[in-house]
Amino acid sequence: MPVEYKTLGQIIVDVRHAREWFERNGVSTAGTRIDEIDRYLRELLNPTEPEANPFGADPRGAEAYHALSDAAGFGRIATGLSAIPSHLLPRGALRDSLRGPLALSEESVGGTADARNKFVELELAAHCSLAGLEVFGFDDVVFGFEGCRYMAECKRPSRRHTINENIENAYDQLRDRLQDGDRGLVAIAVDKAFGLDGKFHQARTIEDFSRLGPLVPTWHSDAVRAPLPSRLDCCMVSVWHN
Repeated sequence: MPVEYKTLGQIIVDVRHAREWFERNGVSTAGTRIDEIDRYLRELLNPTEPEANPFGADPRGAEAYHALSDAAGFGRIATGLSAIPSHLLPRGALRDSLRGPLALSEESVGGTADARNKFVELELAAHCSLAGLEVFGFDDVVFGFEGCRYMAECKRPSRRHTINENIENAYDQLRDRLQDGDRGLVAIAVDKAFGLDGKFHQARTIEDFSRLGPLVPTWHSDAVRAPLPSRLDCCMVSVWHN
């Protein structure tokens, strides 16, 4: 995905729009991760209010990053999926995506991690919709392109040594699901596997971004270098979900 730049004002609009969209579609946001993000942003805008302390003792830490990043992500989900009829929306996945902690390091495998797993799937669906593709399924993401039905299998491994295993599992799942004429792709989010909570770096200018390039983890996967199974078009790897 291309790099996207957003101001704090745009991010605040995103999260408010997202809350309204979730509520309008019957998914409560009270007491959820997006509720906590909204509070962070309000306190960030009004730091002189009593007890305002939006990011605690570490205003540049993991929670601060995820509050801003997830706010933009939820806004993207609301905007992208608003084109889909309400009765087709995956309300269970929408509810799940709102749960869990802000920081990746606070997730529990098989527990709170599932919330962000659903978040990744929904954001991929939103990206597809915003790109003009027709999204008509959420297992994990099903969309149409040039008259063909595509099935995307999403994986978000928790550890680096399980990345290849996750890819192979996704291949197997797609082989079982693809019907005549279908195409498949695998999308891998490696934010958790690379432990991004401990790898934040400041970049104030475009030149700063170019200097950060060598710091991005290098990953060589035999599963990706090997020929893709029949009818699978690509394996996408995403380091950051936004």
